[in-house]
Amino acid sequence: MPDNVAYRGQKFTIYFAIRQNGSMPASEFLASQEFRWQARIHHLFKIIGDIGFICNDEQFKKFEEPFYEFKAFQIRMPCYFRDGGCVVVTHGFIKKKRVQLRNKKQSELEASNWNTINGHQENRQRESANNEHHI
Repeated sequence: MPDNVAYRGQKFTIYFAIRQNGSMPASEFLASQEFRWQARIHHLFKIIGDIGFICNDEQFKKFEEPFYEFKAFQIRMPCYFRDGGCVVVTHGFIKKKRVQLRNKKQSELEASNWNTINGHQENRQRESANNEHHI
């Protein structure tokens, strides 16, 4: 049986969820991240495990009953609490920043404006060319 304990603290033990096929998506996700992000998430596991809570919503936040998430910059790792002092981390993902989405929408808008402007210019050129032929 795989060891799914991420951290054993004084208040809580942090576990990685195990699927029926034996895989641990949260553990696999965390292992695939850069060392600095692994260290930040493990630090959050340690705080929850030893102290029992994290006051900073930028690092740990309830997002939908009964789920919370560990947060380190764009990395998110959802979890839930179980009886007996257990916190189960289900998986991990990278959240896209709103700024990136806003920049993408802005560049798409600029591209469509450019096409519209150029389309009008092309139409004007065609119209003036047609008018010259009719004279």
